[in-house]
Amino acid sequence: MAIAAEVQRIREIFSATTDIRVPPFQRSYAWEDEETEILIKDLLDAFRHNTTYFLGAIVVIRPRNRGPSDVVDGQQRLTTLTIILAVLRDLSASTDEQALIHTMIGHEKLTVWGGGQRWRITLNTADTPFFRENVQERKATQHQDDIRAAAREGSESQARLAAAVNM
Repeated sequence: MAIAAEVQRIREIFSATTDIRVPPFQRSYAWEDEETEILIKDLLDAFRHNTTYFLGAIVVIRPRNRGPSDVVDGQQRLTTLTIILAVLRDLSASTDEQALIHTMIGHEKLTVWGGGQRWRITLNTADTPFFRENVQERKATQHQDDIRAAAREGSESQARLAAAVNM
């Protein structure tokens, strides 16, 4: 097995070719407010000072076939970045901006191939439906009361996902 490391920008990580899933052996979303706040603050500081920010290593295993890559390290950061992108998308007043950001989260398949969405990141089986409905779908993050209510009925990881949306 060949190992290759490369530097990528966030827009490259969330490009049209990205198809990453959290494998069953990985833990659920575990970041608390502190980790989320640190990432947001660091990204804002890098943006304000026009400097490069090192996000850290994200390790994925790409299959030989054309299926999704499994994230081995970095799933908390990838998930949080997806949440940040979703909030930015839903806050934007520009439909062009919304569409551009949404392509980093997922894209609509052509109806010829069955329609629907293809998402860049797929979480574990327990959290995927919550994540889709409350983060990845267009305008999902605008309904924070609904997200908190859904999280109360869900797991600890879903409560953490909801808290990250509300940052």
